[in-house]
Formats: sequence, C-alpha cells, structure tokens
Amino acid sequence: MSYLFARERIEANRDKILAWADEGRSYFWMAQAIGLNDRNAAAVSKWFIAQGIRRKAAK
Repeated sequence: MSYLFARERIEANRDKILAWADEGRSYFWMAQAIGLNDRNAAAVSKWFIAQGIRRKAAK
C-alpha cells in the first residue's frame, strides 16, 4: 500500500486548496478536507509560504 506524504497530498489537491483559500477557509479545514491528520494541518500553511503566498495581512 502506498501512502502520500502531506506535501504530495497538498500538491495533488492544489486547485481545490487555492479555491478554498479564496473562500477564506482555514488551514485546518483544508487539511481535514483533503484527508490530512489534524496534527499535520500546519503543512498546508507551510505549503502556502513555500509558494510565496501569505494570507495574513502585514502589520
């Protein structure tokens, strides 16, 4: 049985994640929706940062 790593799973669902980000969904919600464990929800945030996308407004 082959399992996807978190980053691979995020890349496979890239279009959905970007659409959900436009809707304002949380990283935790996105992680749950694509089947990531709740302890690995930060991987979605790290993926956005690696793509050069920051969702929080600059202070």
